[in-house]
Amino acid sequence: YEMELRLRHPTGALRWVASATTVANAPSPDRPGEELAYLVLLTDITDRKRAEEQRVQLERQLAAQG
Repeated sequence: YEMELRLRHPTGALRWVASATTVANAPSPDRPGEELAYLVLLTDITDRKRAEEQRVQLERQLAAQG
């Protein structure tokens, strides 16, 4: 599954990340017979989110002008 969320960076800044999770088959030495693994990819999308917000603000300004 995929989702977008905000996380607090160790510096204290809020960052937007896109998370993509996949369930895969992978043998587990700790749990014989269970072969599930979760693969998670996090991508920093903070710049994209800022650009989207600027676009929305500009569209609102243009709409207000008429």
